[in-house]
Amino acid sequence: MKNLKTTLALFLSLLLAFGAAASAFAAGDGIVLSGTAGDGVTWQLTDEGVLTVSGSGPIVDHKEEEYDEDGSSSVTEFESIGTLIYDYYSGQTAGMSVADAERARFALVREIIVEEGITAVPEDEFDFFYPRKITLPSTLTDLGYQAINAVFAEEVLIKSASFPYAQFKVAAYHSGAQPYPDLQAAIDGYIAQQEAIDRFRDDRLPLELLRFVYSIQSGAYEAEDEEIADAAAYYSEAFGEEADSLEDLVSPALSLLNARFGTEYTALDQIFSVETAEWGDEVVVDEALESLVDAEMERVNDTSRLEELVLYPDPQEEYTAYQWLTVTAPGRSSAAENCRIAGVRFVSLDGSEAEGLCQYCGKDHSGNLWQKFVGFVHRILYFFAHLFGMK
Repeated sequence: MKNLKTTLALFLSLLLAFGAAASAFAAGDGIVLSGTAGDGVTWQLTDEGVLTVSGSGPIVDHKEEEYDEDGSSSVTEFESIGTLIYDYYSGQTAGMSVADAERARFALVREIIVEEGITAVPEDEFDFFYPRKITLPSTLTDLGYQAINAVFAEEVLIKSASFPYAQFKVAAYHSGAQPYPDLQAAIDGYIAQQEAIDRFRDDRLPLELLRFVYSIQSGAYEAEDEEIADAAAYYSEAFGEEADSLEDLVSPALSLLNARFGTEYTALDQIFSVETAEWGDEVVVDEALESLVDAEMERVNDTSRLEELVLYPDPQEEYTAYQWLTVTAPGRSSAAENCRIAGVRFVSLDGSEAEGLCQYCGKDHSGNLWQKFVGFVHRILYFFAHLFGMK
């Protein structure tokens, strides 16, 4: 019997080694970034957009100070994973158009895998990215507020039942909006919205300049000479005008404003006036122009039909989440109820809808021939791991 157990243990070790080699072969992507995020926690991002966090213990994104017996202290500083990847993204997208930068953002982190052994993810850690798939381990006991951004996720696999809520963001439609037909259409809609917002900011520049000039001329605001010079340089570049002073920019700004909103203003006092309030003088905009600007902003916001919904602690019942988002978790009732109200399909690991998920790694191996082979190996691994009490 002892020899049998030794043989089985040896066989299991060989299978584990083969499984690791197979996974490494399947994910033979180049590493573009890597680092540490706490004692015993490492991470890496591949050029295929797969972010993997490995090790044991919590992900740390702040300074840790430890005191020795003699009272001296030492500080270990861990930089946020999200911040480091964002800095890399900023360098890669410098000079890009808004649309191209957003497309690069979608390609940057396509999948987030937090492996077994990790116990905590800090709040906002991966909030900037738009992964299509997210996997959280059974060892996770603390998932920070908005730590995971699932706005464009197709699948969220939560193996832990140790935290009470699904604390991630999902994209949602207002109840009156029509859903996009598929994920790519929603992404295209989002990018179009960002472009529209960027154009709207440019459209508002003439109004901002004119308000600044009127505020100074009316005495409602006292600007320093350096501030005025900086403003003149900024708006000259934005309008493509050679100007020595702010006053030189008033005429071209009025022309741009009228062309954008179809108005016929010829002087600043037709657009602005000063009202006295408790906190001092305030420059207000002509109601007719303000309504035009508000209507334009509303149109821009309607372009994407995207709203943000946080499933913690209580979802907003008037919103409906994207059809394709599947939240997979071990059946905590509060998470399930929140997802049900929000319209997110909630799948329990021990539910009938989750039968296709691998018991060894929690993934779906029903794809190509290679995935089916990996699934077969994992079934054998799971059998022996379960036999020896390792699973």
